[in-house]
Amino acid sequence: MLNGKRLIGMVLLVSFLFAGLVLSASPAAAATEWRSTWVVDVDFVGNTPNALLTVTVERDTGGGWVLFAEEARQLTCVRDGGVLLVNDTAVFDGTGNIRCDMPSVRGIVRQMTDGRHTPTPNCDCKGNPIMTADVSLNPNITGSDRQNPLASRVTPLGAMDMALAAPVPAFSTTPLSSLLFTVGKETAQSNPFIASALPNVLQATYFAVGDWHQADFMANGVNPGTGAGPVADLAVSNDATILYIGYSPLTGESLHGTLEDLSLDPGCYGTG
Repeated sequence: MLNGKRLIGMVLLVSFLFAGLVLSASPAAAATEWRSTWVVDVDFVGNTPNALLTVTVERDTGGGWVLFAEEARQLTCVRDGGVLLVNDTAVFDGTGNIRCDMPSVRGIVRQMTDGRHTPTPNCDCKGNPIMTADVSLNPNITGSDRQNPLASRVTPLGAMDMALAAPVPAFSTTPLSSLLFTVGKETAQSNPFIASALPNVLQATYFAVGDWHQADFMANGVNPGTGAGPVADLAVSNDATILYIGYSPLTGESLHGTLEDLSLDPGCYGTG
């Protein structure tokens, strides 16, 4: 017969072995993954610059991506120089700009998740970066080309992060224009198009094709085409930036025209 100590020992051994089998048979708990996105929408309803930043956070605990939280923040914008806000539009005379301070997306997401997720400083544009604008462009009767910046997002180091411009060449009274679209270090230009609509409905995007992105443009419902080839490694900043409306600090030029609204969507997912 087994004595009491040996019996207790065998019972404990069997218990430990059984517990080990149960643990080994149980699937490991899936680690939570996070990602965040943002968009900016601008209009001038009420004859004031309304720039709304919307940040979205999603998480995946093993069953697919689901919405965790979404937050919208009105950006602080300051008008400077020759910009007239009238009829829910912004009329630029080529000397003014509107500057909006855009806070750190990293800080906003960290706050939204109570410190559980902080995105990386750079946001890989794995989706389809896109900018849109409804703008009437002034004819150019001068002998100098006009760059006509519509929006420029600039990092604290002065690098262009996202930008859209609708340049009009010298002595173009129609006017004729094209689109210049910048995301990170890449800039693509559309073919020329007639920009006489009031307003012109403009769209520029880089759509994902495998590991590459191809620039694509729309102007008043028509694709003007582009000679730009595919690019890789598009990325924008998740840190605090400055959004200039109707102005480019890189060229020092301002818009000649009337802007009704615009939007920026980097098509990126901030992970970390």
